[in-house]
Amino acid sequence: GDWAQDRLIPDCARALSNGDAVVVRNPASTRPWQHVLEPLSGYLHLAAALLEDRSLAGPYNFGPDPAVTQSVGEVVERFIGAWGGGAWDRPNDTEQPHEAGQLQLDIDKAQRVLGWVPVWAFDQTIDRTAAWYHAFGEGESVVGLVESDFDAYRAAALAAGVPWA
Repeated sequence: GDWAQDRLIPDCARALSNGDAVVVRNPASTRPWQHVLEPLSGYLHLAAALLEDRSLAGPYNFGPDPAVTQSVGEVVERFIGAWGGGAWDRPNDTEQPHEAGQLQLDIDKAQRVLGWVPVWAFDQTIDRTAAWYHAFGEGESVVGLVESDFDAYRAAALAAGVPWA
């Protein structure tokens, strides 16, 4: 349900809802794409672990599998496909803000110390996210959409044998 300006997924949902092309500034840039439930599950897992062992306190990154990186262009293509159609375009404006070409999260500590692992693969993340925005635009209940994603995430975690699901 993020609708902030200049964020790729909300910009995709807004443009596609209006029948416009998605404007993509840097299609070759990579980012650590993940569903919001991934870091949330990590924080909840950390909170539960801290109840048992306060020495686990410290910084952790909860992100996607670092072996799987996707470019902005790949995210937009996948989102458009999951949406059911649309297009994207690069702006001609050369006065774009500076953005790092690659961002990544090191989740090794979360995996090693807490046993936390991401559950949803890239395709599941984008498919669920596009479906959420599309259904929201069709008037579906936010609460129902969130509950559906939560249930699907938990089922995927249990199916994968994740002990903290």
